Amino acid sequence: MKTLFDLREKTDKEMYEVIQNLFDEPLKIIKLGGQPINACIGCWNCWLKTPGRCVMKDKMVESYIYYINSDTVILLIDTAQGFISHKAKAFFDRTIPHYNPYIEIVDGECHHVA
Repeated sequence: MKTLFDLREKTDKEMYEVIQNLFDEPLKIIKLGGQPINACIGCWNCWLKTPGRCVMKDKMVESYIYYINSDTVILLIDTAQGFISHKAKAFFDRTIPHYNPYIEIVDGECHHVA
């Protein structure tokens, strides 16, 4: 499965068609641009208490299954002055347990494994 996550505030179907033409199979398109995505609060529950499950309950929770089961993930994000949007940053932070689920304890503190 190939999934396109559109985190942009304004979407356009023309872009979807251009990207779709690059693949032989249909894309699953998930539009999160108009949805609130809560920022990671650094509670570590998604690692320690409920692996892979975030304590935040927003529209992003419904999209994890597509993120995990996709062999290709395409992200459309807004940028401004060379930086990604706050929504894209929240998306990346909240998907870390799915693509790098390892931690190590250093001096009694949890750290992401490099």
